Amino acid sequence: MDIKAEITKKVFEQHVPAAKMPDRNTSVYDRLKEMFAFSYRKVVESVLSPLYAEQAEADETVKQQIIRVVCLEAFVRTCRSLDLVLTATGFGIVSTESMAPASKARVEALIEEINIEELNAIDAIVEWMRNVEGWALTPQAEIRIRTFFFRPQHLQLLTSMQLTWLNWQKAQNLALEAQRYLRETISFEYLGVLMERYRSNTCTGADKIVVNKALVFFGVFISYNNDRQAVGNPYIPRRHLDDIMDVLERNIDDFPEYKASRLYKKRHRNRYENKQDDPTFFFM
Repeated sequence: MDIKAEITKKVFEQHVPAAKMPDRNTSVYDRLKEMFAFSYRKVVESVLSPLYAEQAEADETVKQQIIRVVCLEAFVRTCRSLDLVLTATGFGIVSTESMAPASKARVEALIEEINIEELNAIDAIVEWMRNVEGWALTPQAEIRIRTFFFRPQHLQLLTSMQLTWLNWQKAQNLALEAQRYLRETISFEYLGVLMERYRSNTCTGADKIVVNKALVFFGVFISYNNDRQAVGNPYIPRRHLDDIMDVLERNIDDFPEYKASRLYKKRHRNRYENKQDDPTFFFM
């Protein structure tokens, strides 16, 4: 994509209304337009994958989301160094000594708002990419979907936390911690296969039941452990893990990867039965 040709001043200001300025004035766009190519490469390398960028851009809706992310990312990455000033239409750049820069609080509030908009735009792209054959096996897929709890709406719907940039970062770290307990419940083997199916949006009906229950577990785990001070001593909602294991055990033929796992064999190891002619009697 020729990103410089795609992102005109009008397009940029549509995605970042706070940067809107009359054409006759020095604009934020003029200072940022050289940054768009870098931001575009970042989207390709961290979300799309170079292998599937062209395919994604062929879809007009996805293309517009990519352009949106580029505009938002370029603005957030550089706006602290722009000497922004609050204007009647939004934020401009200080151009005279009589103009005072916008307060740090106003700039930080704007950055927070744009960060959340960027999260949602990336989420829309990733949801589309999950249906692209092969994308699930790329490093970008593994980066974007490290756990089942990868969508901003998961934080809003499944936890007691507000969707802020800081809360999102906390939730992602806690989700990785929760994933460890989930792995100990459903097995390393099944979780690996399930994550691959999840990234490629090819989960079976049985898989979806496990994923939905796992998301509830993640939400409770994240909510309870968000404010805890003791590192390494998390609250673990065992009831939700037991519920997931019960689904696996009651419907074992629907989960062949779990049935073939070392964890399943360990849980169902046959107990030794003493025979009458054994030289030693074992108490189990």
